Amino acid sequence: MGARLKEFEAALRVIDALRGAWDDGGSGDALLRRLLGGGASAPAGKASKRPDAPVPAVAVPPVDLGSRALEPLPVLVIATTPYRGRDQVGVVGLSADGVKRVVMFREGSTADPVAMDNLCRALEARALVPRLCVTDGGLALDREVSDSFPACLIAHADPYVERAVLSHLADGPAQAVKARLRAALDKTGGEAEAALTALVADMRARAPGTYQTLSRHLGGMLALRRLGIPRVLERSLSRGAIVATCAQEARALGRRHAPAGEDPLLYGVERWEVATRRLIGHEHLPALFAALSRRADERQVG
Repeated sequence: MGARLKEFEAALRVIDALRGAWDDGGSGDALLRRLLGGGASAPAGKASKRPDAPVPAVAVPPVDLGSRALEPLPVLVIATTPYRGRDQVGVVGLSADGVKRVVMFREGSTADPVAMDNLCRALEARALVPRLCVTDGGLALDREVSDSFPACLIAHADPYVERAVLSHLADGPAQAVKARLRAALDKTGGEAEAALTALVADMRARAPGTYQTLSRHLGGMLALRRLGIPRVLERSLSRGAIVATCAQEARALGRRHAPAGEDPLLYGVERWEVATRRLIGHEHLPALFAALSRRADERQVG
């Protein structure tokens, strides 16, 4: 009985296809498309009388970042990124095994004390307790992170520091300072500290503005380099590019789903999390957490 029913249903589908082909002009091409569910193309040299209707995009709602459940994220990367002439602060967390999770994007700047106070309160409300924050060096952000998470180590991402340092210099001197700064940042441990300290000292008389900027960022630049973690992980974290990369790629993924005029970022966040790779050097994260534990023990003893 079941076999007969299946044969009957198949016959009905053929009849429906023949009727549809007749409505489309009676062409064999139309019949083939009907029988194959609309997926077959016309034979070479023959144009279809009626183009296939476009497949409508599946509606995708924006992600509510504030209500998503998050696993513990011991590392946070926080930076200002521009969008349509306005600043946004993005926070991307790293799990213990290097998986990237978008925590929030909101209007503001890491130099704005009020915005950064609100941001850190929002992080506390999400029960996040970071052990390491890699930031763009915004003074207001660093102060609020220190107040909200006293045990958290704050490191400054190299590209943001370089941009801040060079903004005080004319083109000629800037190139020389850039070369020395990059050479120093290419080192680690005591070598990096010696090279950066020497550069800061040289700028004191030559370029007071650059001296002040370098002095303020010195501890942040050395924070990761003093931990003695594997170089591949140190480089990956010190670049601090995760927030900018996330913003760019998530918007590209969400653009086809976002209504006109809306920021496509929230429509592409979850796709980005699925598509993006784990942090480069994630296999060395246990070494990072061990180094952070030693640092915490030393501070307690001190």
